[in-house]
Amino acid sequence: MNKETSPILSGQVKTERLLNGLLIVVLVIFAFLAIRYQYFLLRHIEWGDESETVVTAKMMAAGQKLYSEIFNHHGPLTFLSGVLLESFGDFGVRGHRVPIALLQWAGLLSIYFSPLFSSKSVKIGCTVFAASVMLLYFPELLGHMYTYQAITGAFLLIILFLYTFPAILRPDSVTPARSFTGSLLIAGLPFLAVTYIPLAGILFLVSLRKRHLRAALAGTAVGVAANLLFLAVYGSLPGYLAFHLYLNSAILPIYLESRTFESFVFVTLRGLTSNLGQFSYFMGAAAGILVLASHEKAVPWRSILLALGIASLLIRGDDFHGLPYYHAVIALVILLTLRIATLNTQAKMVSAFILIILALKVSLVLPGERQYFTMRKIAEKTEFSELVQRFTTKGDKIIAYTNRNFEYIVADRLPASGNFFYFPWQEKYNEDPQYGIKIDACQQIADYRPKVMLLDKWKVWDRFPWESYAGCIQTIVDEHYTQVPGRPYYLRNDIYRADALTP
Repeated sequence: MNKETSPILSGQVKTERLLNGLLIVVLVIFAFLAIRYQYFLLRHIEWGDESETVVTAKMMAAGQKLYSEIFNHHGPLTFLSGVLLESFGDFGVRGHRVPIALLQWAGLLSIYFSPLFSSKSVKIGCTVFAASVMLLYFPELLGHMYTYQAITGAFLLIILFLYTFPAILRPDSVTPARSFTGSLLIAGLPFLAVTYIPLAGILFLVSLRKRHLRAALAGTAVGVAANLLFLAVYGSLPGYLAFHLYLNSAILPIYLESRTFESFVFVTLRGLTSNLGQFSYFMGAAAGILVLASHEKAVPWRSILLALGIASLLIRGDDFHGLPYYHAVIALVILLTLRIATLNTQAKMVSAFILIILALKVSLVLPGERQYFTMRKIAEKTEFSELVQRFTTKGDKIIAYTNRNFEYIVADRLPASGNFFYFPWQEKYNEDPQYGIKIDACQQIADYRPKVMLLDKWKVWDRFPWESYAGCIQTIVDEHYTQVPGRPYYLRNDIYRADALTP
């Protein structure tokens, strides 16, 4: 009997070894190509909100105070990595994406090192799945950029896999260190955007275990204190209340179609099921919530609360604003693999096939994919930046309105006003400033009179013309500047006349 079966068993062992070797080789190739793919993403298109974040960080590093001297809607924690980076040099968009890429890899590592998985093969597969989605599809939602949404998404992966999910599924695996670190990160969410306050409160409650209450409270206290300290050193608390809280809640809704509680609920529900794709995400997330609920006794209140918190991430819509929601969906879908103890031979064959396809995808060898990146590469110079280089020196400041923030970066010049981009709600706020905070772009531009300005005079959302919110600025321009023929560029009159060539 043993003599008859030993060749069969020997063949199975050889097949298993070959499969394991193949999986390791393909996995290594995938990892290398994924890092290379992310390198290409560092120079893949730029966007106004990201450039706004970079410019704000540069101004803060130069000594200007966030919210009192620099206007910005976003939470202070958004600018931490930017300020730290700028303290070591002068970096463009690509440089500021490196900390985001590292944070994303930290999120992936949190999946791999989560105490939830008993099988090494399964945890590797889940990490590869998350990496593939983040690299291949999140860039459509601006997920590769330096924005608070991308930071929040990475935070969520770390919080969920190292703290919240274990607290529900495997409470014995939660340690004081996990409680402290998880609570610290949770405390940072409201300092990325005030709309994350409900989620932060929910994550704290559903993750909390009584025996680790002190560690959780300590982590929360340290997180809040650290963020307030950063705000105090680099910004202004009254300014934070004025711009991030008051302006966003009282002024901005005037210019938006509707921002009542009912409209937020409607936007959230629509984002969950608006099309087949959204419905698929919703069903995947719901399946993950059911996995969590199955491990709770009596009423699964933790799972229910967590579902509501994750749904709240769609409060501003299912576009790039919903990027953290899609990170949470990834996390919940991964929970469906927890019952897989190991991979048999057939499963390993399928895994190898899937890995090969993913490796081909991130290799950029498929027709048109390399050209896609080449055509959408971040510009190293613009027509306006060349004009700025011609007429200004490094210490000079410029203006690029209405929302041309990238021009400051590529021209390597700081803005001449704390309102370095300009929209109607900034003008409206200045009619009744709060907490003693006011940044008067008109006065600052009149006092400084930059040598060069760009005014694209955008009609905001086709509803608010330039003249309705920037009349004072236009008056200064009409009196002291000459427009470059056929271009939205303006040179100060003495500069224009001193140049013998046609600008």
